[in-house]
Amino acid sequence: MTLPGRAGGATVDNAVQMAEELAKSEGFTTCMAKNLLAYSLAEGGAATQSCAMESIVENFAATDGSFASLITEIVAAQAFTKRAAAQEE
Repeated sequence: MTLPGRAGGATVDNAVQMAEELAKSEGFTTCMAKNLLAYSLAEGGAATQSCAMESIVENFAATDGSFASLITEIVAAQAFTKRAAAQEE
């Protein structure tokens, strides 16, 4: 199986190889960060399209690459820590 270009484009034979290749892919990391940030903010909004995403991905690249590190970078981001309270209708 060949992964899409955005996921590195590598040819893999099994799920372990696929996971290893995806872990190296900046596109996959960006996608995970964007979706986790949107989920954590309970919205898709501007935060997932902003400099916050760049900062999260850049900071995550300097970590051990674990899922826990990605979560840590998301909750440390200003988009998460400085979010506005939900408005009651």
